[in-house]
Amino acid sequence: MDLTHEIFISILKSIDNYDEKKASFRTWLYRISTHRLVDYYRSENYKYNRGKVPIDDVVIYAKEDFEVAVENIIRIVNNLNFSSQQIFRLKIFADYTFFEISKVLEIPESTVKTRYYSMIRKIREYFKEG
Repeated sequence: MDLTHEIFISILKSIDNYDEKKASFRTWLYRISTHRLVDYYRSENYKYNRGKVPIDDVVIYAKEDFEVAVENIIRIVNNLNFSSQQIFRLKIFADYTFFEISKVLEIPESTVKTRYYSMIRKIREYFKEG
């Protein structure tokens, strides 16, 4: 079962716990999805399988530099604090807006932007040095 299905099932199982007085439905959905994503990224299955890619999905590039660059970006992000990693993953992989991320993580939007752009600067600095 893929992650999307797992998130959907989690939402269905939790629908009785939704309280409109505590949060909007959209925020509630984001919170469940975020918690499920965090669980997934912390899981042993993810850690074990993240390096495996079906051979049909592999695109061969003329330069090995691209692969090295991606590995370096992942290494940089993995060395950040957990909150910054969440922001990065929600922005890059889930395509959330800064506003949506701020609601999901329950931190000010300005904090989300500051942390995100700080990560981008760190990544750029790394590549300028290299």
